[in-house]
Amino acid sequence: FTTRVSDIPKPGRNDLRISLQAMNGPGANALIVYEVIRKDKTVIWNGSQINDMTVAGDQWCKACMIKNMYERLRDEDIIKIYVWNDSRGNVWIDDFKVELIAGNDH
Repeated sequence: FTTRVSDIPKPGRNDLRISLQAMNGPGANALIVYEVIRKDKTVIWNGSQINDMTVAGDQWCKACMIKNMYERLRDEDIIKIYVWNDSRGNVWIDDFKVELIAGNDH
């Protein structure tokens, strides 16, 4: 998922809820990544381990990351949200969703 900050309605710039269904294979080590790019440079990078939110084995589990949108963002910044698997293990992803939510609507 990629968007420019200026494309997000200002009244909706509270929090982002990133959710997905994941199933980890042996040795998998995937992250949900929230990245902000400004003038071709990464200025914010946060990753949440999917393994910390799921169980091992052949079972689909929901993983979720909440990201506050008040962090020193500028209209020209680009937000990227993606799954990064830096291991040799397989990870299956389904139902990848990015939602704008009110700050108290977690």
